[in-house]
Amino acid sequence: MDHFTFFEMIGTIAFAISGALKAVRNKMDLFGVVSLGIITATAGGVMRDIIAGSFPPSAFVHPIYVLTAGITSLVVFLYAYFRYTRKAHLSFSRYANILALGDAIGLGIFTTMGMYTVIELHGSANGFLCVFSGMVTGIGGGVLRDMMLHEQPEVFRKYIYALASIIGGIVSYVLFVYGESNIAIYGGSVLIILIRLLAAHYRWSLPKITTTDKTEEGE
Repeated sequence: MDHFTFFEMIGTIAFAISGALKAVRNKMDLFGVVSLGIITATAGGVMRDIIAGSFPPSAFVHPIYVLTAGITSLVVFLYAYFRYTRKAHLSFSRYANILALGDAIGLGIFTTMGMYTVIELHGSANGFLCVFSGMVTGIGGGVLRDMMLHEQPEVFRKYIYALASIIGGIVSYVLFVYGESNIAIYGGSVLIILIRLLAAHYRWSLPKITTTDKTEEGE
């Protein structure tokens, strides 16, 4: 296993934990927890491969990622299940912190590794394709996860999420073009993770419109 594959495994585990934790929080059964963990960890890469024209998507060609996500999700379920059966308290404030950390790590790693995959396939001439594909890889699994839970995706409403991916993706792309791939991947990932964690800690969010218009209620 090369160091890039190992790096992707870290991202896979991080996103699987975040997906499984959300499933546990929403009282899903074992199959639901494992399925949501796998989807969160792999869906972004599947979307990227479809955009890049790589068929079949790597998640189906290299099942190690699905297996890693599945095993990670199973561990999360078993931990929560046995704590619950022993009447131990499940702290969802701690769960929220772990979820934020998992999302941040997964977003950073998958954004830059998604860009690296596309650059390997098509080169770095099309910067928009590279950055967009990296963003889709980073946020795709989380968006699908939230939609399957009938929640408005966090990427559209809470803290700095997709913007962190775009900023880090642009920096990483410049480093890909003018530097080495190692610096581009690790440097871009760290930048994205820092932006996400700082945004979650200080509750940074993009401007949004809040309205008290009750017109529809009166109709």
